[in-house]
Amino acid sequence: MYFPCLENLRKVKFPQQSIELLDWWLGTRRPNTLKSLNPLQFSIDCDLNVSHSVKMFAHCSFDDDIKLLKRHYTIHCPNCMHRVQAFEDKLDYRRLHCSNCGTEITRRILEDCTEVAFELLASPNQSDDPRAPRSLPRGGSPGKVSSLRMSDLDGYKNEDDHIRRLFDCF
Repeated sequence: MYFPCLENLRKVKFPQQSIELLDWWLGTRRPNTLKSLNPLQFSIDCDLNVSHSVKMFAHCSFDDDIKLLKRHYTIHCPNCMHRVQAFEDKLDYRRLHCSNCGTEITRRILEDCTEVAFELLASPNQSDDPRAPRSLPRGGSPGKVSSLRMSDLDGYKNEDDHIRRLFDCF
């Protein structure tokens, strides 16, 4: 395995095949993508349910036995798409104005303007296992997907405590 800590996902009943796919997917990412990993991209690449992918990423961020990913949030202006603010923890709502076009970003539209991405915190181990997949192990069609917005997660936050913790910043 590239990331042996992922075996701890079995404790929370993730299927072994999903764990192996996540391990392979994280271990084969290009270095320039390791600070902006997207669970939607993982879902598309490996032909997995989006909810399942988001849960796995959330567990990899918040489970103390794993701690492989770190969440990052970026707020974009809904008017001109300029990056307004990036943060990791709590957000200060009082000063959300776009410096590019002057638009005020209100709390009411904040979830639609906020994207979440994940950063890989560890380097992959080299896999000597001849059974380790060298290419896409399942039928997904790799390609660029849109950013994961907080509003996209809204339907999943009641499914899992770790997903709910992604909303702690608001």
